[in-house]
Amino acid sequence: MKPVETFDGPTEGPAAAAGKKVVFITCGFEAEGCNLPGKAAKEAGDALGWDVTVVDGKFDPRIYSRAIQNAIDSNADGIIIDAIDADAISGPLKAARAKGIVVGSYDSLNEVSDTSVSYDVQASTEKQGKAMADYMIWKTDGKAKAFILNAPEFKAPFAWTETAEKAIKDCSSCEITGSQKFTAGDAATRLPQLTVSSVRQNPDTNVMIASYDAAMLASIPSMQSAGILKDVKVGTFNGISAAMDLIRKGQLTASVGGAMEWGAWASMDNMNRMLAGEEAVEQNVPVRLITAENVDTIDPSGPWTGDIDFRAEYKKIWDGE
Repeated sequence: MKPVETFDGPTEGPAAAAGKKVVFITCGFEAEGCNLPGKAAKEAGDALGWDVTVVDGKFDPRIYSRAIQNAIDSNADGIIIDAIDADAISGPLKAARAKGIVVGSYDSLNEVSDTSVSYDVQASTEKQGKAMADYMIWKTDGKAKAFILNAPEFKAPFAWTETAEKAIKDCSSCEITGSQKFTAGDAATRLPQLTVSSVRQNPDTNVMIASYDAAMLASIPSMQSAGILKDVKVGTFNGISAAMDLIRKGQLTASVGGAMEWGAWASMDNMNRMLAGEEAVEQNVPVRLITAENVDTIDPSGPWTGDIDFRAEYKKIWDGE
């Protein structure tokens, strides 16, 4: 819960490679958790002196695939996919790698291979899930009765939610009251009613944990209207602006964020390393648990971004300092 005070990422590396062309494909501009890394990647690209194109993937594997093919056709040096499952676009990725294009992924939990991504940058899913579970166990005096909403279409959110679920199961005085899977398309339609009915069908539920903040933006008002929000602590992941506002209003209990802009810059740093003929490195993108106890330390104009000036640290490397 404490602010990040030190930069634990790399302090040495190659200066910015000259004149590179990179395509950054986000899961979808509609979601801040995808849009913000895209903007940060463009910003990092400007600092590197690169031509960076950011593509709105619109949560559609067909668009991801077309964007990769366009990158191949335009002789891009690198491609980065953001919160996108490499397995869903394995053919285009294989074609890109065959052309010698460096392919990175951020917040996607993809496996590195010769035919898939060249590297993956990910804030620790283990730390994120454990932080959420530990907080809910603490705030229920060791008696968390949790309902889990998990999103298998996104590997990283699925992983940190699974970690939280396991930690609650490992608590001898806690229990899982139920679970449901959902998709991004359910967030504004099926999920609001599902959250209400799940609590009513499992009345012992005092905690609900969902895979990412944006999924619950329509559900929380529904839970409040149904009169059940006052009895259920809701936890989500990402640390987006809307989640910070809901915490301030007392409607969301907690959000665990991996610093998204930081992660995008870290992805660009690894891209620069690989384009310079070096290996990608562990970037140690930080995570932070945000609750009513510490939300006042977050800039009210946006999401949690990492607390310190990580940009300056990467610029030192890229400027050859």
